[in-house]
Amino acid sequence: YWKMADPNKTILGALTEGVQRDLWEKLGTRTARTVIAVIGGSPAYLAEIWEGDILIAFNGEKIVGEAGLSKLLEKYNGQEIVLTLWRNGNFYDVTVLLNAKA
Repeated sequence: YWKMADPNKTILGALTEGVQRDLWEKLGTRTARTVIAVIGGSPAYLAEIWEGDILIAFNGEKIVGEAGLSKLLEKYNGQEIVLTLWRNGNFYDVTVLLNAKA
């Protein structure tokens, strides 16, 4: 389900879940997040983040689970960040402008 976002809270606009165990070694981390849905018009959508992408780091800071993702979103509220992701076996850096509106 989708819940209404707090209008003062930074959002990425991507619903995520933990990474599958068989990818831990390839990714070099157990704590990254797999994108399972992207909200149209959101920062994730505008940055062309896709379902199935694996989010690794914000500005070089590793994402440590769902709580870590939330902390990084708040830390970089309103800023343009470089998001490192893994897609189809390769690492990519994409630029994302974080804001409070989807």
